[in-house]
Amino acid sequence: MRGERMAYLELFEQTAGPVHVIQYADEPVIPAAPILAESIARTDAEREAIDDDLAGFLSEANARPAEWIFAGAALNALHRTPLSDGYDILARGGLRRMGPADAVVLSASAEMGLMRHRKLGYTMGVHGFRVLRAGPNVGAWVNTAFELEPRSVDDVARDYRALLAAMRAEQGRLPKHVIIVDAMSSTGEDDIQNYQAFDEPMGDLLAGVRARDMNLMLHDLARENDEVAIVDLDAIAADIGGQSNLPDGIHSSGALQAELRGEVLRILGARGVPGFGPATVS
Repeated sequence: MRGERMAYLELFEQTAGPVHVIQYADEPVIPAAPILAESIARTDAEREAIDDDLAGFLSEANARPAEWIFAGAALNALHRTPLSDGYDILARGGLRRMGPADAVVLSASAEMGLMRHRKLGYTMGVHGFRVLRAGPNVGAWVNTAFELEPRSVDDVARDYRALLAAMRAEQGRLPKHVIIVDAMSSTGEDDIQNYQAFDEPMGDLLAGVRARDMNLMLHDLARENDEVAIVDLDAIAADIGGQSNLPDGIHSSGALQAELRGEVLRILGARGVPGFGPATVS
């Protein structure tokens, strides 16, 4: 979405405007469906308990400054409710407070590898490389305070439905449109000739099968919920070349970014989201 010039310039060039785009970075908490849903319902007392748990652990461990920086960023993310956040926008008439956003773009890839806090019960997702960079005490906190939460495709569907229900319950305080980018289901190097050797459900063993099951579930979800639209990354990448444009299944080439950006803009325009009509030349 940010484009190769990293400031949404390509996106703005394709829209009539006026539009605003907000990036919610996954640094360090990944914005997965259950994490977003929990943020909507989280109370001040629950936030305080999360603060005390992490701060207490790092205090006893004599944490390094970099580890406290990680803690501050993580707690800031867990305190926020990104789907209902407002924003100060500089417009022609001056500074205006706007929000929530009309639409949100999510990624199915964010639904992998989540954890649940053993004592407080909240969901957490963080990339392993960020934990390693933060320091050993952050790693010790993650390993002792959390347990991995295996989630089937049905579990992910349940979490998406719970998020949609929470958004509807807020009655206009959250985005009206949810766009989900699906997952690449093949590297182009798949060489399995016979699946009979694999136990059911094969999605627990084979990443490609799980991705295909996930993508089918997402399209079912869109058929059930008018506010949901799917960007079919799987089909687009396969069409232009997955190995050359999405080599690790996550990070896309400039060409693929342009295709995905165009599809997102097409969906926003078709749904009548303000500002997202075709660009005009004066």
